[in-house]
Amino acid sequence: MTELLYKELTGKTLRAYYTAYNGLSRTYPEFICENAMVKLLGKMSVHYRRQPEYQIMYKEWLVGVQRLDILLVDEISRSSVR
Repeated sequence: MTELLYKELTGKTLRAYYTAYNGLSRTYPEFICENAMVKLLGKMSVHYRRQPEYQIMYKEWLVGVQRLDILLVDEISRSSVR
C-alpha cells in the first residue's frame, strides 16, 4: 500500500470535503460547498488560498489561465521546510 507524504493534511482535507458535502443538499451550487469547506479548513488551522490564478505556458506562449478552487500547496511547502 502506498504511504501518503502528507497524511495529516490529506486527512483534514478529505474530512472537510466530506463534512461539507454530506452536510449540504446536492442542489446547492459548487461555491456553497466551497464556502463551507474553507470554513472547516480554517477551523482545522489548515492554511489555504482561494481562487488563485496561474498562467499556463506552452513553450514560450501563454495558452491560458487556470483558476483553482482551493490551493493547499503553501501548507505543503511550509511542512517540507521544517
